[in-house]
Amino acid sequence: MLSYVNGNETLENGKKNDRYGACYLTYEQIIDHLNIDRPRVVWIARILEENGLIRTKKGYHGTKRYVLYFPSFASRVSEDGYLIDKNGERIMPKSTSIYKSEKQRKNK
Repeated sequence: MLSYVNGNETLENGKKNDRYGACYLTYEQIIDHLNIDRPRVVWIARILEENGLIRTKKGYHGTKRYVLYFPSFASRVSEDGYLIDKNGERIMPKSTSIYKSEKQRKNK
């Protein structure tokens, strides 16, 4: 994702770029790069967002929907893989149910 981040703070007309820092890959491009299906991409994105590793922004360009992914440039990560906040505390996911696949959640 980091290879596809928009690095332009301003647009050509000088206005602030609201997509600055966002990854602009489509689901189809992510699926092609990772060779996994769409439901798994959505599931992984939800896990990354729940853990604070990405932030998403959904919108429309005309009639076409899009999702922008803003990766976190976290410099503080615990040895067990959790992000560390400014107070030195681990950032824990709000819910562990996010780790279950769609199939596991349906079979519940």
